[in-house]
Amino acid sequence: MEDCGQCPDVCGDGICGAMESCWRCEPDCGACPDLCGNSQCEPTETCASCRFDCGFCPLECGNGQCETGENCVSCSGDCGTCYWCGDGSCEPYESCVSCPDDCGSCPDLCGDAVCGFNEDCSGCPTDCGPCSDVCGDGPCGPTESCLNCASDCGACPDVCGDSQCGPTEDCASCAVDCGSC
Repeated sequence: MEDCGQCPDVCGDGICGAMESCWRCEPDCGACPDLCGNSQCEPTETCASCRFDCGFCPLECGNGQCETGENCVSCSGDCGTCYWCGDGSCEPYESCVSCPDDCGSCPDLCGDAVCGFNEDCSGCPTDCGPCSDVCGDGPCGPTESCLNCASDCGACPDVCGDSQCGPTEDCASCAVDCGSC
């Protein structure tokens, strides 16, 4: 027999020679492994293993993963239940400010520059403004005096010359009001 060290490789001789490959001679070298990215969706490739060749897998609602394209409306099993303002349930991302329909109205806060439903001038004058003085409410307000509200401010002191003879005046101390002695 002759030495074939220099003989060219022959496809089909059962020997995968140095110049042969799975691409050039499958019978001698065997089938090439599938190559992801060669633009051919080969038998061992799937949309999950090689989306470049086989494309994106169709969305599978119910696989436990909220995938791009799924949402709480199209697949609540994977993406969770949808919530929105007005559904009657105050969700963690909702508040009395963002969704009063579900979470109720916010409590009045004195000092927020809004005179709330449960605030008034006596409890929160910074939001509701000062109260107007009311004679008979107890404190002597800035617009009240002994002349216009004796019940809050007390009786006026006797003043000699006011044409009234007061309890602390007499003819000796104020003859003008009480007459001469």
